[in-house]
Amino acid sequence: MKQVKTLHGKIKKISTKAGLPPGSLVFQGSGSSEKLIIDRFLFDESEILEFESIKYNDVIKNVPHNYCQWLNFNSVNDIEVVKNTGEHFGLHLLTVEDILNETQRPKFEIIDDYIFMSLKMIHFQDDEIVNEHISIVLKENTVITFQQRKGDVFETIRKRLRTNSGIIRKMQSDYLTYSILDSIVDYYYVVLEEIDFRIEELEEKILTNFNSDLLEDLHEIKRTIINFRKNVWPVREIISAFSKSIDQTRSEVLSHYLRDLYDHSIQVMDGIDTGKDMANALMNLYLSFSGNKMNEVMKILTVISTIFIPLTFLAGLYGMNFKYMPELQMRYSYPVLLAIMLTIIIVMLGFFKKNKWF
Repeated sequence: MKQVKTLHGKIKKISTKAGLPPGSLVFQGSGSSEKLIIDRFLFDESEILEFESIKYNDVIKNVPHNYCQWLNFNSVNDIEVVKNTGEHFGLHLLTVEDILNETQRPKFEIIDDYIFMSLKMIHFQDDEIVNEHISIVLKENTVITFQQRKGDVFETIRKRLRTNSGIIRKMQSDYLTYSILDSIVDYYYVVLEEIDFRIEELEEKILTNFNSDLLEDLHEIKRTIINFRKNVWPVREIISAFSKSIDQTRSEVLSHYLRDLYDHSIQVMDGIDTGKDMANALMNLYLSFSGNKMNEVMKILTVISTIFIPLTFLAGLYGMNFKYMPELQMRYSYPVLLAIMLTIIIVMLGFFKKNKWF
């Protein structure tokens, strides 16, 4: 990505891949300058080896027999390392290209002897919703994950691996891949709950403390929901395709877990659609309040205008410069005219009040 200045002086990022042949390895993303960190887990049912912040030379070491390996890259901005990793594990050049593209749409592919998935890992970081691209490569005994930056939703998986809780170390690499997908989907629920909380908070503000500043918050929550839905929608298709790719005679247990995960992804989509409907309802509520507020203002202005119509008529009538106007010669004409005007005001206000016009 490179930056250009628009006509309005704003900085906009544009792709540097335009015109390049397929398979050209160009990093496309936020341009994170974070240092590449690689973590490695080697495990079987009885033993686990954990290596943090390892060098690339440790990545290409052979995996002991009957062990599963999990490699996690905490950044993909080092094109050379990602390219060499792809070559070592026999990844297609287009797969490596997708790994380097953080704007890649979620997808699922079976290529030769491995499965490739890319999707969005949406979670909280410093109380902000983070939308992070993640690529997953599943080979026979190896799982490789490529993240945008350090910090993820996989700490519970690491804890289960270290403590040998559950069946994760008894199963194969495909179950580890399921666990990674399951953690990502579980955090969709967390984000969904936060969105619902913000919607309820906005609703309370509109009902109790309505002001024009809330419109910006409404647009922000609607944008969040739209982006959330766009990134989550393809995930259920990824889970479905992954479930169909698993040999059910070999792993009936995993197939059952994947069906349950697919149900969870549908529930998340239902929750997103509900949140979208609630956000639209909030927008309609805001517009109704705004319209009512404008009607109240117009009603007051109309009442004031109506009161001043007869007063303006009297003032205009006796403001004419005719020579013979008998009332102008009367001693008490001025206070009498003021009394008439005051009477008109009182009568009209009483009439409006009686009819509940204000």
